[in-house]
Amino acid sequence: MISILSLWAGQWLANPTLGQIFIVTMPIVLVIGFVYNIRFVMIAVRLQKQEANKASPPKK
Repeated sequence: MISILSLWAGQWLANPTLGQIFIVTMPIVLVIGFVYNIRFVMIAVRLQKQEANKASPPKK
């Protein structure tokens, strides 16, 4: 939120300091977003495997 607000406010107010805040916070936000998405995919794959194991007949 701070990253996006600083980008818009820096452009609107013509303040380069706010642009610098965006440059500093943007990589942090990207890393957090990527980690969250990877975690989400891992959980989704795990749930699909569990559902597939429940649906398959027992092996003899």
